[in-house]
Amino acid sequence: MVKDGDETEYLQAFVKACHDLISLHPDRNAAAATHVELGATDTELASLVDQYRAGLEAELMLLHRLYAVAIEQRSATQIGAELQCIIERRDRIMTTLVTVEHELKAVRQHLAADRDRLIELPAFQELVDRQTEASDLVAETLAVDRDSLDTLADAEQDWTSSR
Repeated sequence: MVKDGDETEYLQAFVKACHDLISLHPDRNAAAATHVELGATDTELASLVDQYRAGLEAELMLLHRLYAVAIEQRSATQIGAELQCIIERRDRIMTTLVTVEHELKAVRQHLAADRDRLIELPAFQELVDRQTEASDLVAETLAVDRDSLDTLADAEQDWTSSR
């Protein structure tokens, strides 16, 4: 298990690495306007696909960590264990996930501008599959969270009934 301080440093380094991977180039705003208005060249489109894949892989890694923390949180909820440390860890993962998603937004906009051409690329189906995997993982995490909330509601009901 990673200590809280180590995990914070790890997540900060992870965000920086994701930012470096996902960044289009130093003059990002000018590039974004050019790509959206004129469309990307084949080379640029391939680069954007690679950048999006890297960001999506980063998100999937974070979603897997989030799912594991959700499972841990559900278990702690069921036995009445302390949740603060788990909640703080979950918050750090969520903050990192939001940061990566923010970085991916520009790349996704570029890809959407050339969606017709993108569909023809073999890598497109891989992106679709990975995006589906991410969506499924979010749904699974939400299901675990619902279980945790149900457990907390049951515990509250039991407590108020016993008074």
